[in-house]
Amino acid sequence: MHVVPTIVSPGVWDTSKVSLVEFIAAIRLTGIATMLHRNAQQNGVQLILDVDGLSMGQITNFTPRCCSYLFSLMDYCTPVVTKGLHVVNNGMLFNVLFSTLKPFMSRDLRSKTVMHGKSWHSLAKHIKPRFLPPKYGGSSSAPDYDGELFAKLFQHYEGYFNEYDSYGFTGNPDSK
Repeated sequence: MHVVPTIVSPGVWDTSKVSLVEFIAAIRLTGIATMLHRNAQQNGVQLILDVDGLSMGQITNFTPRCCSYLFSLMDYCTPVVTKGLHVVNNGMLFNVLFSTLKPFMSRDLRSKTVMHGKSWHSLAKHIKPRFLPPKYGGSSSAPDYDGELFAKLFQHYEGYFNEYDSYGFTGNPDSK
């Protein structure tokens, strides 16, 4: 069984160029794109949250309301099963901040969350090293793509994403 590892690195997010709404939209598109992978559909995903370089400016955007929304997306609105949430490159400051957000996570997601710090050995207990990039102690030869390539990929599948968005709830929950 091959569970697809998906990496999110909020520490590289430039808040002066990309709004929180756009950042969340990119995470959502990544989830939708991941679900197109056959192994993700069959076996789920292992989400790696790499918080290296996360600044206070970025952290202040992740309010309890925002995090509650993100956790709800993961739990209830993404048609891929999250098998694990692995936080890497986390330090004491992030751990303290994360503990304030835990109450907004479902019990199921909390039980799947593991803090690894910089312990690649610990991460390898959950995700086989052959599926991890070398920067996480793995041996995967999959290339490390930059944001520009992902933007082109998302533009290529824009029609699919628009069709996907046409299903279900499309209104603003705050409007009457």
